[in-house]
Amino acid sequence: GAQRETLAETAPADCHAWMLATSEWVTQLHHVQFLTALRVRQLLRGGADVHASDGGDGAPTPLGIARALLAGSEPAHDGASLVVAAAAPWSR
Repeated sequence: GAQRETLAETAPADCHAWMLATSEWVTQLHHVQFLTALRVRQLLRGGADVHASDGGDGAPTPLGIARALLAGSEPAHDGASLVVAAAAPWSR
């Protein structure tokens, strides 16, 4: 919103870049890399949508962010692993 844009204009360059890069993150779950596994579990149990986006073409989803985080994370990020597991089809 307008408040975020005003803040972005006065923020240091690296903070401004991060705010622009994350401007399409519309849920808490989008910030998975900063959340504990416990908080991710709480969000998922509370109905958080791993496919949530702002609706724009190519807009990031928590699932996409989690997959990217796991692709470059050593050791694996526990919260991201929970998001990916939550997106998996139920086994029979």
